[in-house]
Amino acid sequence: MAFFAKACCLALLVTVAHGVTNGINDVERPRDNSRTWMALCPCARAALYDMQQALTNYTEEVNSANPPNLNDVIGNIKRIAYNCTKQPTCQCPEGYFKTSDGYNCLKISDEELDCDAATTACSSDMNARLAVAKDHRGLTKLADYIRELDPSDQEFYWIGLSYNRTNGGLPVWTWEDGSAASYEITRNLRSNVRKNLLRIVDVTDGARQPLERVVISKDYTGNFWKQEMCGVARGRTQVARHKYICEFMMFKVEIKAVTSSNRTPGAPRQFARGGAGMLA
Repeated sequence: MAFFAKACCLALLVTVAHGVTNGINDVERPRDNSRTWMALCPCARAALYDMQQALTNYTEEVNSANPPNLNDVIGNIKRIAYNCTKQPTCQCPEGYFKTSDGYNCLKISDEELDCDAATTACSSDMNARLAVAKDHRGLTKLADYIRELDPSDQEFYWIGLSYNRTNGGLPVWTWEDGSAASYEITRNLRSNVRKNLLRIVDVTDGARQPLERVVISKDYTGNFWKQEMCGVARGRTQVARHKYICEFMMFKVEIKAVTSSNRTPGAPRQFARGGAGMLA
């Protein structure tokens, strides 16, 4: 796998988990592969400290007369992460390349796997995931990276967009980080779902494995932006196999809803607490 640059990545994941927690999560201890990329990115430890501090400050000020806006806190955390990952001294793990904007470490595979195996291949490699690109600009970038590696490439690549259930007869397309895909992204996919597959989905609504996953090519629009069944399609004897794009996440920030007392006696209030940790 060729590198575009020797630098590190960012795929900052901010998750909101509803429920009650006892406080701020401590920064996770580095596991073996965490230490590997921490060594590749000298600013990572300081960035994690700054993220944790931003979350701590938010928690301390949330009940004040002028509480901070959570979106501003999240924006600040993203800036901290990006200011680290864009530095030339911050490198990707072996086998990944840094995108030109400094945000991501990606790996474009050269092997063909089925839908589930591709997911496993990414998760077992530095705990990465199939690539997430939540708008057409991001998808265009993925297509551009495929083209840069090989302008003549006609292959399709699995990405982190799939569904395993329907709502009102339509598939619920979900990104690998658990967020729902926008209508802008899925409007063409929704109209292409096979009726016989919908009947299967209605029966297996609680299935955890994806029933269909999106594949893209270097020209991802039109006929080059499509969905594939993760099992054996009706009328076929083999499972669809494609190459895939992995995305390595350097920082992970978890923000959880917390129940606290408002200034008015007896009135519960929801705010957020969280922790900056390493995902590797």
